Amino acid sequence: MRKKTPKVLNTRKNRDSQYTHSKFELPNLNKFIYENMQNRERSTDYNLLYRISKIMSTELKIKDRHINEITKPISEKQTKEVTLQFFKELDQELYEKAKKIIDGNSDIGFNMYMLDGNEDFSKTKSDGMPVHTKIPCVFSRNGKSAVYMPYKGTIEDIYLLVHELSHTFDIGKNNNSTRNMLSEVTPACFETMLNQYLIEKGIATKEDTTNREMGRIVHYYDDAVETFAKLELIKIKEQQENIKHKNFIEIQKKYGITNIMFSPEFLREGKALYDNLYPSRIIVGEKSERAIEFANLLKDGALKENVETKYMNSTEAEAVKLFANTYLALRVSYFNELDTYAEIKGLNTKDIIEGVCLDPRIGTHYNNPSFGYGGYCLPKDTKQLLANFDDVPQNLIRAIVRSNETRKKHIADIVMEKSPKVVGIYRLTMKADSDNFRFSAIQGVISRLKEKNTKIIIYEPTLKDEEFNGCKVIKEFKKFAKKADVIIANRYEDQLFEVREKVYTRDLYSRD
Repeated sequence: MRKKTPKVLNTRKNRDSQYTHSKFELPNLNKFIYENMQNRERSTDYNLLYRISKIMSTELKIKDRHINEITKPISEKQTKEVTLQFFKELDQELYEKAKKIIDGNSDIGFNMYMLDGNEDFSKTKSDGMPVHTKIPCVFSRNGKSAVYMPYKGTIEDIYLLVHELSHTFDIGKNNNSTRNMLSEVTPACFETMLNQYLIEKGIATKEDTTNREMGRIVHYYDDAVETFAKLELIKIKEQQENIKHKNFIEIQKKYGITNIMFSPEFLREGKALYDNLYPSRIIVGEKSERAIEFANLLKDGALKENVETKYMNSTEAEAVKLFANTYLALRVSYFNELDTYAEIKGLNTKDIIEGVCLDPRIGTHYNNPSFGYGGYCLPKDTKQLLANFDDVPQNLIRAIVRSNETRKKHIADIVMEKSPKVVGIYRLTMKADSDNFRFSAIQGVISRLKEKNTKIIIYEPTLKDEEFNGCKVIKEFKKFAKKADVIIANRYEDQLFEVREKVYTRDLYSRD
């Protein structure tokens, strides 16, 4: 059956516009907010924002930005409790950040107070921070930030507290002009999700939240989009995309040279020499005689005969590298999540993995559980590929990036369940037979343990420094093993056997 074309608004203004607006787009606003919230790495869909804004202002004639406040009474204590529980059910990391702020255990200050009409808002502290503010806000000055929360004693306070705390999640990130213009987008996303949460908990009614929501949406999104429209950021974004996909001919012209080619390398951690001598394939990002000559030079330096070689355009060659590494990260993440499942359910991970890998289509490579994928390439390449998917529908690529963070958090949580006074980190390296620990997964576990105020010591004989990331480094294994209550090891080595009762690892095969 042929699909019906969405009805387009019949206004003189948009008939000549490159952007046409369907009446059915406005109900998709909430969907957009949720997607934007769940994908904070993605740049904002300016075109969608623009269309929504035009529908609001042109067709629906929404001009009143009055926000219908929910006036049902609630105590200060309840406001804090509901806010924290909302963040907890949404995301544990956000909950912990919010709780630290509210409890006064964060670098970001917190001041919640009832206004009595006698405040002098001109007063400031010695560091320039105000004593009080008339409206809720996050105030920053001289490298310090604080949440100011004057409250009314109504359910509206929950919205305002969630709103201001959500601002703090962006503190320390790149604070460019685009982010400033979209400063209210993230809080708007949180408030939208808060609506459903309050309904589910019986704190507010659907009517309460619906009346409030429209005013809030118009206030935030119309403001943001009008700014974008004035600065023609839609066109700027298109220009940026064009720049990103410039071919090498343009780059050669820019720098006045003609001998630039792109050829990705495929070297494994700890096996770089072997992979140079026995390359899996050679990819050259150019179709030319000199590309063939370059590939032949690589073949001449290899011991392997008949190396598979592919010639393609430079952008496709870059894509090969990113998609290959992301697939490897997917495989690591898959077996890690299998292991997490088996561990929590009390199952034998090894039996499940070996049974799965008997399928010749799956095989036995890259199937050894770890604390997550790391190293110099996989973390950055997966994130780069996710960024390149900016305007492309996807679910899997984002899940691969998130899965790695989930795994490291799970490892830290399991270790903390053992209630150790001192956690020993056995080696910072990525894998066995490697001396490289750039962006190793164990460092992500260390960061999460530090957030829980855990005392950490590290055994890393290749490290010259006495400390690493604020943790003491011990180079004598016996001394290290004696001090640690629990020893966590991404990869198991023979010397751990003598203290095996202290060791926590997910390594099954002592490889990869």
